[in-house]
This record gives sequence, structure tokens and C-alpha cells, in this order.
Amino acid sequence: MTKKTLLAFLFLIPCSVFAQKSPCDSSQRGNTGISVPADTTITLSNGTQLTFNRCEFFDIRNCVEYKEIRTLKDLQANGLSTLDNSGNVLLSCGMFVLDFSSGICGGRCLNNPVKIRIPMLFSSCASSNQTNRLFAADGLGKWKPLNSPYKEVIGSDGKRYFEFYSTCGGKFNCDMDLFYTKVKFKAKGGKKLDNLNVSSNCPLLNMDFTTGRRKNIIYAKIPCADPDSLIVTVSDEGINMSKPLSRLFSKFTRSKCAQKSARVVRRSLGLIRFRERNIYRKYIIE
Repeated sequence: MTKKTLLAFLFLIPCSVFAQKSPCDSSQRGNTGISVPADTTITLSNGTQLTFNRCEFFDIRNCVEYKEIRTLKDLQANGLSTLDNSGNVLLSCGMFVLDFSSGICGGRCLNNPVKIRIPMLFSSCASSNQTNRLFAADGLGKWKPLNSPYKEVIGSDGKRYFEFYSTCGGKFNCDMDLFYTKVKFKAKGGKKLDNLNVSSNCPLLNMDFTTGRRKNIIYAKIPCADPDSLIVTVSDEGINMSKPLSRLFSKFTRSKCAQKSARVVRRSLGLIRFRERNIYRKYIIE
């Protein structure tokens, strides 16, 4: 067969021969003994596992989007905080976004729910007697508890996972309440505060606090974490500041979660020792 003849033959083959066909098309199964529908499991880079109904996944595979939230940058890019919708501080053991809104998915819901397994993360901030719960994000990026069934499981790899099911997708969080302390931030020199952010990469935190009206004081609940790791950011009327909590001037009134073993940085009348890396009740923003 000459080269020209071969090329002509290839062009005559119907395009459908090369098209990928649904595994649920009964005409394609023949006598292979394949039982459909079956499951398709996808494992993401950080270990999150998604198990879809095989037939439904074939239809949505080009438009479904999924993201693992592991860093402060991920949190902020997706408009998420680590506060629940009552203003309580949460400690995440894994966040995940499942989105069916793009392309031909068009915001659809599945007939067969996808099983989601999030690898559980832990932090020294967590108390051993705390229980993980399932949360979903509201329109403001804050978390509200879900009543959907969920459980902790051990995977075939021996790791612990937080397992639940979803039909329509969303922004999900395996979370626990975090021990926190109440703190007051005060602006001086006639300046006003309206919004203040506290963030950290370890533990993973992103919290916005507002006054609700133009005042010079913001009351906040912040976790009992290392103040060197907590970054306070203010971009407000006459204030543009981003620095570690430990670098803000405080009134040296320690909170109940102060670390007693930290280095002494100041003495008062030779009797009271104030230590580095304590969390204090009041901070001054100038």
C-alpha cells in the first residue's frame, strides 16, 4: 500500500472510532463481565480521596473542580476564615472544595453522592478530648455545623481519614473548637479601626474581626498559639500595618494560656516577670 493510499484510508475511518465512549454504554461492554455502574476513586496530591459513581463521573469529568485547602494562601484565595458563624475560633483538620458550577456541570447535583475522605491533620493546639465535626462554609466564608453523617475511618494505608458524602458539592471543613482567649486591640492617636485580620500558617488560621461601626477598639477571640506565628494586619483609616502579634505593644496583662517557660523580657519592680511569647489581654496599634 502506498503512502497516499494509507492516508486516504485513515481519513475515511469515522471519527467516532476514536471518540471515548461511556463505560456505562451497554453496547461497549460486550462479554467482558464488567459490572457497571462501579466506582471511580481519585486521590489528590495531599491525600484527599474522592469516590464517584463510575457512570456519573464520566459525564462530569471535564467540569468538576476540586481543591484541597492546606495553606493560608489557599484560605484567602477561596474567601475562607477559620471562624464559625458565631465567631468562635476553629482548628481545621482538613478543608476541601468540590464545585459543580462550571462548564456543562452547570451547578448540577449528583444522583449518586460522592464519598469524600479528607486525611486528618493535627496540631499541638488541639486538646485530646476534642471531637471533630463537619462544617460547611456560608456566603461570608465562615463555617456552620452540618448535620450530615460523618465518621473517622482508617484507610488501607493505615492513615486516619474524615469520611462523609456530598451530592451537590460545597466548601467543607473537618474542624474542632479551639481553645482561645479574649483580646482587645486599641488604636491610638485618634485613629479608627473597622477591620482587623489575624492569620497564621501554623496552625492554619485566617480570622477577620470588625467593630460594626467606626470605633478605636476591636474585641477578638484568638487561639492559644505562639504569638510569633500570629500575624496581625490592619489596612484602615490612617493605619497600614502587618506584623507578628508579639511585636505589638501590650499592656502586659497575661491571658490564661500564657507560656510559663518562655524567656523573660521585662520585670516589674523586680517582682513580676513578663515573658516572651505570652498572649496578652490588650494590644496597642499606633
